[in-house]
Amino acid sequence: MRYSGSGNHASASFAVAAAVVYLAAAAVYLQGHLSWEAVDVVHAAPLLLFSSVNAAERLQGPAVKRLSAGSAAFVGAAALILPSTASNLSLAAAAAVVLGGEGLGWFRRPGADDTASYTVSYVVGGSVAAAAVAAASPDFGAVALAAVTAVYVAATLRSLDVHVFWLVAAAAAAAAVASTAPVTPSPVEVGGAAAFTLALAAATYYADVMTVDGSLAGGFLSFVLLVTGGVEWFLVLAAFVALGTICTRYRSKEKTELGYGHHAPRGFGNVAANGGVAFAAAVAYAFIVGWDVGGAMPLTAAFAASLATASADTASSEVGVVHGEPRLITSLEPVEPGVDGGVSPQGEVIAFAAASVIAGLGFIVGLYGAVGLGAVTVAGFLGCNVDSLLGATLEERLLSNESVNLLSCVSGAIAAVLLLSVI
Repeated sequence: MRYSGSGNHASASFAVAAAVVYLAAAAVYLQGHLSWEAVDVVHAAPLLLFSSVNAAERLQGPAVKRLSAGSAAFVGAAALILPSTASNLSLAAAAAVVLGGEGLGWFRRPGADDTASYTVSYVVGGSVAAAAVAAASPDFGAVALAAVTAVYVAATLRSLDVHVFWLVAAAAAAAAVASTAPVTPSPVEVGGAAAFTLALAAATYYADVMTVDGSLAGGFLSFVLLVTGGVEWFLVLAAFVALGTICTRYRSKEKTELGYGHHAPRGFGNVAANGGVAFAAAVAYAFIVGWDVGGAMPLTAAFAASLATASADTASSEVGVVHGEPRLITSLEPVEPGVDGGVSPQGEVIAFAAASVIAGLGFIVGLYGAVGLGAVTVAGFLGCNVDSLLGATLEERLLSNESVNLLSCVSGAIAAVLLLSVI
């Protein structure tokens, strides 16, 4: 995405003026003439870089590099002059991600795909810039976690062609939340999780399984699960992906003949719909560890149940479409295979089996006990049928396919928590 036009010197001037005001306030604070609470009025230093980055995208020629260098110097000065708290440096890291990503993006290969090349620019340039800021922090682990979070958020939004203003706002907000999370992964764990999930994202993209935004969203989800819930949570996600892939390829030639077999690479919407609840549960788990009902953590069960729901839906749709005679769930009238809201006895058995696989793996890796196993299995099966019910009544009228998938995952998660409270 490249902006054109002129007359943006006012925006650049505003950014420079904001930087001067902020640094002046910091200098007065260091002299003891101003309270830190007063400095907080202009504490949104990285956020004031929005105008700088926006103007940098619009300006042409050497002025672009000069403005970029000035903005980068400003970030470095803010990180060095201001108190070296994790929150300050995490915000600075988020701004550095965008500066590094945009800066490297200016040197992308001519004729390269704009989305892919700019995404790589954000991952590489943003990581280097953020790492430089994180290295200056006394709490390197927390800032490193915030920096990787900012890289993922910024790169994903860049691939979605989101305006740079909102891109930096989201990256800064995500970094601020990550820096305050009570999870304490070591820098090695953060780096290892980042390297592994970025490699995984690249592999899914080059295998034509996911789009750029979809692969980044999936990579970010994997990263969050690894640093919050650990390998055990990630294995449940991996099982969901593997089971979905197997079911999608099941008798693909026959499904293609039925007009049901072709699937385009999965995008951001698909990942958000099927993994959004799992992501929310993982983030909440990082802040609320220990909340326990019925012998199992509700957030852990909600996480597994949302993926059990998605797996059951995928399996019943992909496998059930070539088995049985589907009927509409609301009226039991016969329908063609693949029609939204169509169910069959064979499909219901397959859905229950898929939910059992995901729930069983969660039990095996120790996410919950026998009670949780039963609750997650039943909740996943119920969530799958909520998907069918919404598909028969609201899909294509009021809701998109992604919205139906998201709501069914929400219903599965809620069902698991409710079942745990009564069992």
